[in-house]
Amino acid sequence: MSTTDVISSRTGYSFVRAGSEWHCKEHDSLVVFSDGKGWAWYSQGLSGNNAVSYLMKVESLSFQDAVAELITPSGNKYISMPEHKKTEKPKTLQLPPRAVSSEAVENYLSKERCIDISIIKYCIHYGYLYQDMRNNCVFIGRDENGTPKYASRRGTYTPTGAQPFKRDCSGSNKKYGFLMEGFCKEHVFVFEAPIDVLSHATLTMEKAHGLKRDNWQISWQKHTRLALGGTSDGALARYLTVNPKVKTISFCLDNDEAGRTHAESYKEKYEKEGYKVNIYTVPPGMGKDYNDYLCKFNEEKQQRQISMNTGAMRNASRT
Repeated sequence: MSTTDVISSRTGYSFVRAGSEWHCKEHDSLVVFSDGKGWAWYSQGLSGNNAVSYLMKVESLSFQDAVAELITPSGNKYISMPEHKKTEKPKTLQLPPRAVSSEAVENYLSKERCIDISIIKYCIHYGYLYQDMRNNCVFIGRDENGTPKYASRRGTYTPTGAQPFKRDCSGSNKKYGFLMEGFCKEHVFVFEAPIDVLSHATLTMEKAHGLKRDNWQISWQKHTRLALGGTSDGALARYLTVNPKVKTISFCLDNDEAGRTHAESYKEKYEKEGYKVNIYTVPPGMGKDYNDYLCKFNEEKQQRQISMNTGAMRNASRT
């Protein structure tokens, strides 16, 4: 099986032939070379010479786990493997230096991504998020002791025509996702990206405010939210093993082919394990993910406010 087949089977991504290479439709900087084995994900700064290296670098699997993932039930390997296994040293997470200010991160997330500033400041205060020296957002995934095990960077500025900067920090273990625990320990909402987690929290608060609920400012803290860092469920599987109180899982993956396919397969998987499983998708016309949904929600809210103000001014002029 080629590297494209392995990637597609795990992520739902599709590839099209472009000259002698195969290019991913969902991520145009992800390319598999003409030999069907070598690959590069240019926007992530990652590359390798076979599917094993993809699993190790993109999904943070050990060499042994990557090999095991590429073995069929009959024991046949998808690709030829080296005869001698290398001993993998435990990876140490390399966090980028922290900036003194968080102004760029706060401005980007609040003004461009429409996330409520109080939620952003909460994340910064409690160590879920910080700004590095290059003004990137750094989202942190921690273990039960609060030790950082995973970190992903997201650029706050993208030049016209360029790809947004997104990259996991060296040594990240994707079995530890970006987790924001809420008061409710029996229900976890699952997303692909940290920004979707913050967007869902903001939407929860906005809707509670609209319904004039008491303590609407902290209504978003009720829910526990987990970002997988993609579509692989490794972080969720680990979270469930250390949180046995969870009874309900709500998948809020992207409304694209990969997100829908994975949500359906995970629903079947986790229902067999005894969990109640929901699938929530972004409403029609509201974009691909929860950040698209939030930004369109805010846009419609502002338009309604403008209409109300215009109507009030007209009524005042008639009196």
